[in-house]
Amino acid sequence: VAMFSKHIHAVSKKGLSVKLLLFTIAYNLKVLDEVNSIK
Repeated sequence: VAMFSKHIHAVSKKGLSVKLLLFTIAYNLKVLDEVNSIK
């Protein structure tokens, strides 16, 4: 949760979807990195 910004400034619905998609990808990459570093 700390990774995500408190305000998302998106002008269009498409821009909002892109930002949410990028946040999701970044979060998943972080989790995968943490899982791989544990092994």
